[in-house]
Amino acid sequence: MKRRNVEEVAVGIDISKTYFDVAYEKDGVVQHQRFSNNKVGFRSMKKWLRKRKISMAHFAMEATGRYGLPLAKFLYAQGYAVSIVNPRQIKAYRESWLIRNKTDAADALLIAAFCRERELLHWQPPAPEVEALQDMERRKGMLQKMKTMEINRLKSGKQASVVEASIKRTLRHLNKEIARIEQEMENLNQRHASIQEEVALLTSIPGVGDHTAFILIGEVKDITHFSSGPALAAYAGVTVRIHESGDTVRKKPKMSKVGNARLRAGLYFSTMSAMQHNPVIKAFAQRLKAQRKPGKVVLIACMRKLLHIIYGVWRSGQPFDPEYEQRLLSSPI
Repeated sequence: MKRRNVEEVAVGIDISKTYFDVAYEKDGVVQHQRFSNNKVGFRSMKKWLRKRKISMAHFAMEATGRYGLPLAKFLYAQGYAVSIVNPRQIKAYRESWLIRNKTDAADALLIAAFCRERELLHWQPPAPEVEALQDMERRKGMLQKMKTMEINRLKSGKQASVVEASIKRTLRHLNKEIARIEQEMENLNQRHASIQEEVALLTSIPGVGDHTAFILIGEVKDITHFSSGPALAAYAGVTVRIHESGDTVRKKPKMSKVGNARLRAGLYFSTMSAMQHNPVIKAFAQRLKAQRKPGKVVLIACMRKLLHIIYGVWRSGQPFDPEYEQRLLSSPI
């Protein structure tokens, strides 16, 4: 007996802290429902879909921090395809339709339409140790921002002695917490051979240290989800945005910043270091400077080049080889 083909329905989810809206369109009929953002709501949504005979579905939701993660894990465990989309993509898609009204139900339906029209990558939950590494790396970043704020307060001018003492106590506490998080990250690294191997591989690239390797592993999670170095660079938002129009508008090039801000920030100092110590990046930067490229363009190009190298090393499983490009160029076609 032949198996009947089942149509996959694109389902959009608009997520918030306490509830989420689900919407889809099938045979010209729009369906929408709101559920509580907890396990009870997840199960209720599954029953709601079953009553409407939706057995195959591709769910899409915006990346909203941790609010949508439990739901994404639930859907993945149920065997559904799940995609997590950059909110800027949804915003641009909404603007392309000149949509003025914004409600949770309308957003969910818009996300469903976006899912139906585009070939979206399927999301997979990261390994528990990778998820823990990401949590710790992000926590460290927040602690460092708090430390910078307190240092700036201390340097802002003369203050009451009680306030100055409070700031100094806070700084001591923040330093202890940062050191504790760093130690826990190193402990996790030592406990998991897979992370150790990836850190050793990534740090074979001059300019990439342990801290950057932890950021890469936590934010990228699985390099096989990316088809190429340019795809990884696009995910990080490391592309040049050029604004030129007609004969008169010639604005300075800027970084697009449409991507993972944590990954991009983590690569900044690594790129600066690579421009001094990585032979491939250093030579590349010198060529660009010789062409009188603006400093920001050189930095962005080097960051993008470094990401391409990271992709090649990580995906191949082979340590960095400074002679690889030269051999590739000199080899017969």
